[in-house]
Amino acid sequence: MMPQPFSTSAPSDRHRFIRALTSALAWTLGLLWVTALQAEPALRDAINALNQKGFTDKGRAIDALVETNAPGAPTVLEALLEGALYYRKSDGQVFVAQETEEGLDLLDPVSGERMDQVGFRDARRISINNQLRTQLRGAIAGMQLNAGDPEVRLLAANGMIANPDLEFLPALDQAIAQEKKPAILGRLRLFPALLLARQPKNPTNQRITSSAN
Repeated sequence: MMPQPFSTSAPSDRHRFIRALTSALAWTLGLLWVTALQAEPALRDAINALNQKGFTDKGRAIDALVETNAPGAPTVLEALLEGALYYRKSDGQVFVAQETEEGLDLLDPVSGERMDQVGFRDARRISINNQLRTQLRGAIAGMQLNAGDPEVRLLAANGMIANPDLEFLPALDQAIAQEKKPAILGRLRLFPALLLARQPKNPTNQRITSSAN
């Protein structure tokens, strides 16, 4: 008979193990919570920095937000891409906005919590141009392809395949080099061929071909 990890004749050993495991779990969760609290101000500063007048400065702010590597950063960038990121005129704070009959519901861009309701004239959409749209799509794809969750990476790869475009190339090489899941890696390697078929006479074809190898 295989030995049992805890004998019924020694309940104190089992209890001590459970207490030690509980303490270790509590310590780990506490450490994660403290780390999150320490990182949150920097993330919020990076989000608020998207409220820039010039498109060049907005581009730098997008890069800075990507560099935080925060889990919620792609969602914020998607809101900016979709025209849902606003700043409150009274203090310049940045929110995700939802239109209502009364005005705009301002949602915390990190937690999604409803923070305020203002009139349509009390907040303004953060504008972007076509160059920033290209930058945003590439940045979002890059962050999703490097996500810890394989399902997120697979969705990102499938999204690239569904709409192959040159803007995704900068993120592709790194993703191929790092990906360990065969199913995801296969989808990533399919992308250059689809892009070549879509843009057969593009001057960057050599760059596309090198990504396929």
